[in-house]
This record gives sequence, C-alpha cells and structure tokens, in this order.
Amino acid sequence: MKDNIYYTLDEAAKEIKKRWSDKILKRKVEEFLSNKFIPGFFMDKQRAIYPKSVVSPNNACDFFILSTKHLGLEPLLAEYTDDLFTGLSEDKFLLTRLRLLWHDGTYKTADIVDYKKYHGKQFPEVRVVSGEKLIDFHHNLFKLSQYPNNEIKDISTYFKSYGKPKDFYPYYLANFICHGVLFEKFETNPKSRELKFTREVVMPSINFLKEKFGVGPIIVNFYSNDSTGDENPFWGCYNKSINNFLVNYVEKNNCLVKKFK
Repeated sequence: MKDNIYYTLDEAAKEIKKRWSDKILKRKVEEFLSNKFIPGFFMDKQRAIYPKSVVSPNNACDFFILSTKHLGLEPLLAEYTDDLFTGLSEDKFLLTRLRLLWHDGTYKTADIVDYKKYHGKQFPEVRVVSGEKLIDFHHNLFKLSQYPNNEIKDISTYFKSYGKPKDFYPYYLANFICHGVLFEKFETNPKSRELKFTREVVMPSINFLKEKFGVGPIIVNFYSNDSTGDENPFWGCYNKSINNFLVNYVEKNNCLVKKFK
C-alpha cells in the first residue's frame, strides 16, 4: 500500500473481494452506515466512485472507467455541483482553463470562462463564453468520449444533509470499507490550501474507521508521488476527438490561449 492510505489497483481488486466476502465486517459497516449510503451505492453490490465538483471525460476519467473494469466494479461518476467555483482548486480550475494539444503539437491552455465574474459562485451559475452552462458543457463532451453511457449522479444533497465535513466524512469514507472503491487524491503538499482539509478531516476520519473496523477505506490514488495533476498535463487532457472539438470551440469563440507552463 502506498502512503499508508492508498492501494494500487491490484491491491484494491484483491482487498475489495476479500472484504465483500467477510459477512461480519459487511454487517458491521451496514449497521454503522444505516441510511448514510452514498446515493447509487447499495448493500447488494459494489461500486467504484469518481467524485468531482463537475465530471468531465478527460484522461483521468477514462483511467477511472478502465480501472473499474479491472476491478470488476460498476462505475459511478459523482458530482457535488453545489460546490463553489474557485481557481484555488486545481480540479475546479481545470474545468474552465482547458489543457489542449494544439495544431503544432504543443500543449496550450484555453480559458472558456470569465474567472473573475464567476469566482465564488456555485457551479450551476457558471457559464462558458458561448453562454452554455459549464456543467452542461462538460456533460455534453461525454457524447464524444469512449464511454458515453456512464451514470452521473449529483450527490450534493447527500453531502449537505449531514452537517460539517468532520461530522459526515467518517460515514462517507465508510462506504469504501467493503462496498466500494474510492478514486481520489487527498492533498499532502505543504504549500497547498487543501492540506488543512486532509489533516483535520480526512486523516481523523480514516483513523476512526481503522479503530472501529480494523481496516480503513479502499482508496486508489490517481497520481504517483513524483507526478501530480498540476505538474503533468496528461490527466487534464482529452482524447483526440474531444481535444479537436475543444480546439475548434476555443478558436471559434476567441478564447484566451496561452502556452502551457
């Protein structure tokens, strides 16, 4: 296991099968969760979840869907659209500053949203330069993806129903003890503003679950220790058909284009 809380795909595949067959552990988790299962999660089958403020069919999403096939689990693309848009989060910013492979073979960024206008707004309020809602813009890209028919579920109500993150996160992560696998990277960079959340919410929740059940949640990390989403443009990029569509969109709408750093 990597970084103490993460599993490789092979480790996750073995562990989820092992825990699912542990009837005692499964019953304890279900009693603990009661009515706090993630919408789309069930007692009678396992799932893998890819949580984002808004999902988009980039390479990271493709990797998730391919990985679920390896795990033998049904994928769930989960959104928290009531979240606030901010450029302080790399994942959120990637929804509005696209990373594209340009005609000359170089990577470039293209802004499809007026950042200053929508900073601090909820995602349903954010619109791209052509007037379309940002959420609809990214959902429509799935029509051009290799996996157009995956379930997308907004779990905003679930997150808002149980109070502060430190109160509901133990229940959220308990879904991944034996009923599913979480594909997520929790920030550990000392310079990141999101480190506080990892230290004060995520790690205490994981430690609580380990003490209660003897095991922690099954979490698969997208990035290796020496390659993050910020440093490597690959994860935020798209397959050829989507990339070409986006390049045409950017040119048609005269979006601000810059060379990728």
